Amino acid sequence: MLKHLTVLLVLTGLGAAAVGAQGGGQVAPAPIRPDFSGTWTIVSLTNTPPGEYRTYMWTPPVKMTQDAKTLTLEYVSGGRSHAPVKLVFNLDGSEGKGVDRNGGPYDLLLRAEWRGSRLALNTIYLREKYGNIETTELLALDSPATMTVETTWKLGDLTRTSTSTWRR
Repeated sequence: MLKHLTVLLVLTGLGAAAVGAQGGGQVAPAPIRPDFSGTWTIVSLTNTPPGEYRTYMWTPPVKMTQDAKTLTLEYVSGGRSHAPVKLVFNLDGSEGKGVDRNGGPYDLLLRAEWRGSRLALNTIYLREKYGNIETTELLALDSPATMTVETTWKLGDLTRTSTSTWRR
């Protein structure tokens, strides 16, 4: 009797493994990775605390180009130099580098991280004299034409946040 029970358990286990391998088992769906490509213009901004200067670092309009490996942002800086800015974020999470020619030039460390269907863009502005600035923009596609960006801006102990809505 014990021998038959062991054979039955082994066969049942193999049957369950075969069903799982054929897709009959529960499989987690792949995360939705939206395409942020397009030219974006800001339509609203809420800063915390209110009345502070802007916390987003991009100057609209911002052109975003996305492929399977990268998200590229291009815009003209809002600073004195009005220099063209091109930031390339690797969508695999690996670190990239860039240069901010506005008031620097400052070297940049760039990193992207998918958080479900949202994309976090982390930028560190390497400023030896004044201290590094770190920004994180969390992008969420609300509709094909609307994106929400939650921004956190840090300089030393000072942290500012904002939420902005962009339209393409």
